[in-house]
Amino acid sequence: MKQTQAQLDAHKKYLASLDEFKIRTEKGKKDVYKEQAAYRGLSLNSYVISLIERDGYRIEREQLRRAAVEKVLEKQDK
Repeated sequence: MKQTQAQLDAHKKYLASLDEFKIRTEKGKKDVYKEQAAYRGLSLNSYVISLIERDGYRIEREQLRRAAVEKVLEKQDK
């Protein structure tokens, strides 16, 4: 079934709202990563995004912990 012009325009608008980047890896690794994603019930794209977001959450928690430790140390120095 051919897409209507409105559907094509909507799709183009949707794609324009997204950022895109490329990942390069050794030959054969893409298939390994696809299998890992499938094991989790995700597409490769969703899998990569979930890993990046999880790491960002860990970084945020680590920064909060460091700030709390620094605050305690500052109080001890006074």
